[in-house]
Amino acid sequence: MKNLLAIALGVVFTTSVVCAAEQQISVPQDIQPMLRFGVFDTSNTVAQEVEKYSLGNPSHKLCWVAFNMPFQPLNQVKEIFNAPQKTTFIDGPSKITTSEDGKTHTLEVSLPSNNGEFIERCWSFGENDPIGKYSVDVQVNDVTYPTQYFEVVK
Repeated sequence: MKNLLAIALGVVFTTSVVCAAEQQISVPQDIQPMLRFGVFDTSNTVAQEVEKYSLGNPSHKLCWVAFNMPFQPLNQVKEIFNAPQKTTFIDGPSKITTSEDGKTHTLEVSLPSNNGEFIERCWSFGENDPIGKYSVDVQVNDVTYPTQYFEVVK
């Protein structure tokens, strides 16, 4: 049961951050932070959104993109995944905390933005991961987005 962080839809983490730690890119006050979330088929040049994550399709990726918000050189990202059954999450750079029942996984990591415009994360699921309905809560710095839902099928 492994969930592997997938690098999809472009290179997100490029070179090193050269900005001063205090520097922050500003966004106009009237713009609301946004989160684009979905399951994408990445088998073509342009990724297509699909309804469900199919374990039988290795081109499927679960991705989210946070944008329309001020980013820092390094941003604190927290993802809380709730799985339908006990599973394991693996992500090298993240600090991972798992509930006693093995269904809730909190991942915390510091990530740079892409040119101060967005942060993107994509996940892949494996054949041993439980099928069913999942939820994920995403927080970037002090912005908490509404709970997102997705389904993993065979």
